[in-house]
This record gives sequence, structure tokens and C-alpha cells, in this order.
Amino acid sequence: MNLSIVSEHLQTLRARLAQNANVCVSIANRVNAALLVFDDQMIDLQTGRTTRLVQSKEGSDLSPEAQIIIDAKTLAEAASRLLSDNHQTEKVCVLLLPPSEFLMTDTNLPAAGLDIQRSALLLQAMTILPEFEQPLTVGFMPSQRQGPLPSVKTGLATWLPAARTEHLFTAFSDQKIFLASIMPRIAFFTDRLGNPGSEISPADNLLMSVEDSDRQLTTVLKESQHATLVCLQCAANDLAVPELREKFILECGDIVPTRHNVRLASAQDYMSANLLKTDTPQASQHNLHANNLARLAVKGIFPDAALAARHQLEQGRLRKDMMKTALAAVLILSVPFIWQSIQLFRLGADLSRAQVLSEVARADQAVVRDFENNWGAFTEFPDQDIAEVLLTLQPVINPGLLSAFELDEGLLGIEGESPDPQNILEQLEQNPMFTEVDFARATNNNRYFIELRLSTVNFSAYREWHFPEPR
Repeated sequence: MNLSIVSEHLQTLRARLAQNANVCVSIANRVNAALLVFDDQMIDLQTGRTTRLVQSKEGSDLSPEAQIIIDAKTLAEAASRLLSDNHQTEKVCVLLLPPSEFLMTDTNLPAAGLDIQRSALLLQAMTILPEFEQPLTVGFMPSQRQGPLPSVKTGLATWLPAARTEHLFTAFSDQKIFLASIMPRIAFFTDRLGNPGSEISPADNLLMSVEDSDRQLTTVLKESQHATLVCLQCAANDLAVPELREKFILECGDIVPTRHNVRLASAQDYMSANLLKTDTPQASQHNLHANNLARLAVKGIFPDAALAARHQLEQGRLRKDMMKTALAAVLILSVPFIWQSIQLFRLGADLSRAQVLSEVARADQAVVRDFENNWGAFTEFPDQDIAEVLLTLQPVINPGLLSAFELDEGLLGIEGESPDPQNILEQLEQNPMFTEVDFARATNNNRYFIELRLSTVNFSAYREWHFPEPR
């Protein structure tokens, strides 16, 4: 497998994992049935009903080794029989298969969310199981006790070929059953390994083990003192060989059947220690079962088709929620406009009433405005008050001589002689009657030419008001 293929695989995987974020937990919360397979039996762990697995004619000629894997159609038909009395709107189940179908590896993962842990395992699949080139799916069974490092979560990764999970999902879908999760049946007890308060939980300084034995394989699952899950397996044929049996027992340790060490050799043994059974009143049984089922399902393997179906459903619900939110937002945002429309209507009615009441006053106002329009140009002509201007200039110019005086639309020009023209300029600048004071031309000896503007008149505003330029 070259680097380009690996890169393409990783890119595809990252895209798929990003799509499946938070979907696993959502699927687990919808599980309402748990089905366990043991040898040729399937049992409903909630009702205790059992049914026999009848292999198809094609499977009857298979070798005993090949018959370890029960075909998906047989399992789906058995599940349909068991769930025929399930009156849920949608049948969503978790399937517990024999451990012989799975590969189990111990692993340490960051103490992060479920989806992140599964993502990390899938990205490491080619490293953990390099001999498998076919696509794999994975589940994670964490240890319930805190490990030596708070930031690290220990547990077992369960691996199953992706083709097997898809075949199972398709077969169950044909029977109108949504297969949410697949796991080895021994994972049923990981919640009890080192879980304080459980009826089969050991003391903190002891170990707890679960032994699963069927016709094909013996599997031992136990928890070490370091909160690490350990899974050991041995084929039934190998146990018949004394040397192999002694080696297996040595690896497992001295496991004495006590309340801390459970041995399971039949489907009835699983029912006797069923986590889903409860003695609580009927009113609270449903919630308790739902919580246990969800906690069980998250440890399993989620088929890609289940993730895709749930993702599509979540997207549909998200779109509906977004539409509802948008509609609510539009309604909320439109309330002020509706209120403003009502207020505008009321104000319009008040204006109509006010106009009726003010007809006489408006008629008088029209007469005043007509007078202003006809005579305003004369009455409001700016008064330049030449006498006042001359009286103001007289003390400033003395003892000099004023030889010329010109006033046009507020612009004043004076010419004369003075021993100190600069002093005249400064006095005019300080007088509030004048503005824009400056020498019009350069002075010649004692002769001066000064231009200034009257601040008391504004001919530009007068022309703009009474004689506006056409646009």
C-alpha cells in the first residue's frame, strides 16, 4: 500500500469521521432492545425470550470452522421473531455476538469524547492490525475505574470487518429492524468490572474476571489492579491439549468461581446476571432499561450505514429546527413592524382629526405665509445701517483722514490716510461689527486701503431664501 493510497484513505476517513461526530451517542440513546447470540440460540435480554438459530441450506455444508460465523440473514430472521411483540414505533437493537467473531486489542486513548476515541482508533487501524488490508470497523470498551493517568483512558478495542457489519445492517433492515450497534457479548459485563456498588463487584484490592465459554472459544475478560482490561482467548480444540490448557490457565491466573469471578457457559447464564433486569416499580422500568441499553450500545461497533442513516435523519431534523427557528425569528422581528403599523394607523387617524380641528388656524397661517411670500423680499431686506457704520468707524480712523467709503451688500471698502494704518486694521478686527478685515492693497507711506464685511447682515442667506437658483 503506497503513500498516495494511504493519504486518500486518511482523507476519506477524516471526512467520514467529521460527518459522524456526535451521531454515535444519538444512535445509542434510541436503542430499545438487546439481542444476545450464544451457540445456536438468540435471546432477548429484556424479555428473556429465546429462539433457535436455523442456518440456511447454503450454510449447512460449511465446515465447523466456517460455521463460527453465522450468516446475517439467519440472525436477522431470529431477531424478527424475538421482536415480533415489540410495539415500539421503531425497533432499534444492539446485537451481542460471540467473541470469536472479533479481534480485541488493549489500547490507551485520551480521555476524550466517544467519537474522538473511535476516530483515533480508526486512524491507527493500519498500525494496530497491519495484516488486515480490508476495511475495519471498531468499538471501544473503556475500563470503568480511573487509570494511573487521569488524561488517559484504558480499555479494549473491538474490531470487525466493515463488510460483516454492513451485511448485518442490511439483513436487519430487510426485517424492519435498525441495527444500531454490534459488540462481543462479553462486553455486556464491562460495566461491572471494578464498578463499586455492583452485586458482583470485588473489593478495590481484588480482581474481577468474566469467563465466556461456548462450543468454539473460551474468552476471559478481567481487570488488573491498574484499571486495565485484559482479554484472553483460547479455542475449545486447543483446551483439549494439556500443554495448551495449562499455558492458558497460567496466563489467566488462578480464577476460582466466586461471586467475583463469573463463568458463563450458556445464554441462561447471561440472563441470570442480566444488567437489564430490575426490581423497581413498572413506572420507572422503562427509563432504567433505556439508560442501561444506551450505556451498553456505546461500547459497540456502529455500522457505517447506521451512522449515515442517522446523520441524514439528524440533518433533516436540523433543517426542520432551523426552519422553525427562522420562522420564529421572522415572527419576533416582525412584531415591532406590526406594532409600528398599528401605531401609524392610529397616528393617521389622530392627524385626520387634528386637521379637521385646525382648519381655521391653517387658513390664518396660509394668509401669513402668503404675506411673507409677497412682501418678505422687501420687509426682510438686510439693513446695512450706514449711519451706525460711520459712527463706529469715526473713533477708529481719528485723527486720520477718510477719503473713500464704499458699501455693497455688506462688503465695505475704505480708503484714507493715517500715521498708523496697522493700528486701524487691528482695531477693526477687534470690533464685533466687522469681519474678514484685511488690506485690499499694499499701503503707500501713510495711505491705506482696507476691505471688510459687516457681520450684522447676510445677503447670501437672503438671496437663497427669497431668490433661490433653479435646479
